[in-house]
Amino acid sequence: MTVDCQWIQRNLEALFCGTLSPEENRIAQAHVEGCGSCNKEIAALSAIDPLVKRYFQNELNRAIGVRATRPSAFWRRRLALPSGAVLAAAVLLAVVIRIPHQNPVIPSASIACPRS
Repeated sequence: MTVDCQWIQRNLEALFCGTLSPEENRIAQAHVEGCGSCNKEIAALSAIDPLVKRYFQNELNRAIGVRATRPSAFWRRRLALPSGAVLAAAVLLAVVIRIPHQNPVIPSASIACPRS
């Protein structure tokens, strides 16, 4: 098996993930140590790798946190409509009670009673 710069480029992910066979890994490491351009590229990617891992770990933690709060958000939405209806009914009731009602005045009619 021949490992050259193109092979390294095609197999960078396997090299970083450790999925190469032991023989492929040994030959790839020998090439990287002897090739200046591959060595620089691997060194640059190795320096970036912890930053990328930290970024994805933070994203994963944030996604897990969002999932953990979803049930409470679900219940907040579930209770929002009935709570809003109760609040609207209370406001309507308060308005109706506060409006002064005018009792219709029944005019007193003189009823003439026959005198006996």
